[in-house]
Amino acid sequence: MGNSQQAAQEDANKASTDVVELVGHLSKDGSKGHRRLYKDPTHTVWIELDGKDIVDVREEDESDMPGQSVISVRRSATVVKCESLRASIYDAPPKHRSDRKLASASEWPRH
Repeated sequence: MGNSQQAAQEDANKASTDVVELVGHLSKDGSKGHRRLYKDPTHTVWIELDGKDIVDVREEDESDMPGQSVISVRRSATVVKCESLRASIYDAPPKHRSDRKLASASEWPRH
């Protein structure tokens, strides 16, 4: 392998270690350049990330992953994991109106 080929291979190896691959249903461009990657077609669990952190997108044609994408994301990217829930899961009838308190994040149900 020549010097230029070796350098190109080293660059490719470095680039592949600087990304993580994520699989899901990728949204179109969202507000402020953010994209959502949904876990499944129900769209109840997703991660949100800056579109600038997406390095590559591949559509999957395999029968076990219809409509899903494999995205390569910069390893240094910040992603936000979200879940769509009904507000009623936090509902617990208080004895008196004054007894009612807001649910803190630590009291939220874990699924």
